[in-house]
Amino acid sequence: MEATKTTRLQDNENVKALFQIIGDPKMEVNYSDFFQICNYVNTMEQQLDKVFAELDSVKQQLKDTKKDEATVKPFETMGTKVSEVKERLNSVKEKIIEGSKNGVKAFKEKGLSALNKAMDFAGINNALKSLNSSLDNPLMPQSNPSPK
Repeated sequence: MEATKTTRLQDNENVKALFQIIGDPKMEVNYSDFFQICNYVNTMEQQLDKVFAELDSVKQQLKDTKKDEATVKPFETMGTKVSEVKERLNSVKEKIIEGSKNGVKAFKEKGLSALNKAMDFAGINNALKSLNSSLDNPLMPQSNPSPK
């Protein structure tokens, strides 16, 4: 479990191209939600990377003090849960990048109205809502309701 080098969404070529289009004052379009989503994803990535680094540090300290496996195991479990959250976040990031690519393409081919349709980030918003709900307590096992 290691923190990986992450690339900010704003550094992706497709997202940059979309920012250029929607950032043009002549466009008179407000996509503040898009900016907020990108910033949110970037912040989440940074926080998860910090968690990975901290967990690695704690695990190493426990191993150095020759603690038994039962002491280290909860940190392994936390690392697995954090990895799962990171995977979901990467999925959201991929949707944003793909949506940006489609938005730029639509704008170049058909103009502003096509851009508006391509910029429907409902799928991204739903993914973020799902991610947020799983973050309420990401380190605890998800409870499955028992069938009645």
